[in-house]
Amino acid sequence: MTDHDLTPLVVGGAVAVGLLMLGPIVQFVLRRRGRTQFAADLRALRAPTRLVAAAIVARSVDLVVADQPYTALSKVLVITAVAWTVVRALVVVQGVVFRRLRIDTIDNLRARSRRTQVELMRRVVSAIVIVGAVAVALLTVTPLGNAGPTIVTYAGVIGILAGFALRSPIENLAAGVIVAFSEPIRLDDVVVVEGEWGRIEHIGLVNVVVRIWDDRRLVLPTSRFVDEPFENWTRSTSALTGSVTVWLDHTADVDQLRREVGEALARNPLWDGRFFGVQVIELGERSIQVRILVTAVDASDLWDLRCELRESLLPRLADRRDELPVMRISADAAQMSDAVG
Repeated sequence: MTDHDLTPLVVGGAVAVGLLMLGPIVQFVLRRRGRTQFAADLRALRAPTRLVAAAIVARSVDLVVADQPYTALSKVLVITAVAWTVVRALVVVQGVVFRRLRIDTIDNLRARSRRTQVELMRRVVSAIVIVGAVAVALLTVTPLGNAGPTIVTYAGVIGILAGFALRSPIENLAAGVIVAFSEPIRLDDVVVVEGEWGRIEHIGLVNVVVRIWDDRRLVLPTSRFVDEPFENWTRSTSALTGSVTVWLDHTADVDQLRREVGEALARNPLWDGRFFGVQVIELGERSIQVRILVTAVDASDLWDLRCELRESLLPRLADRRDELPVMRISADAAQMSDAVG
């Protein structure tokens, strides 16, 4: 074995040692700067980096030994290490982007949109990397050679059968890509689906998780939000308008009620100040139906505002019972005398 033959082994060993030393150096620098989320992200790359170092050493040894089984094993190790590193790096990049796109603000529509796109694209790219790595590894272990046409034929048949068997997952996968760009839903959107009110907690390539108001989780296929109708309360803005309905007697003073509602809303921090309205929307035989419209910055505040407004109306209705609906009976004098006896 000449010095020239040892060159790959020396170079590979040097690169591997450098990668192994890089971890402690980065750890030392981050420790001096204090604990940060970015440091935690880099620690997530520690294991893949070590595997890359081991793969480089194995590949360098293979260039010297040139043994056929060992060659295939070293190539698979390199492919696995690179794929794992890319997938973990995508997770780190997503974490960095998410910290810049804050959704704990009032106007978070753009941030929620970007978060949804980043997460779905990360999942798509990760899936492509994993499938590609598996395909390349299989071709590395089993070279096509003279059996190439036969393998391609079998692969085509298997692909057709898999397409029929995995039709539903493939549809959901395509729906996930559609959701990423057409954005019928975003992370933290308020939706009403399957008769349940909740927020979009997770959007995957296969399913979507809706966190219902009572902390239950509703898991639905992603295609459900592409093929079937649903309500999205925050599609273009998080601000919403809600209503409170009151049934009163025909003699009720609606103008006075309108003034009292305005005063109650002015004292309530949940009202965003955009507008409110008090309207008689129904005239019945025994009562009138009054609808009070109020606005809030998001669905949670709107729900609380409506509940608090109802509570503020209770003392008024208790003090003015004559404004509550009553049943009126009319009779002439003869009927009254007969009733008295």
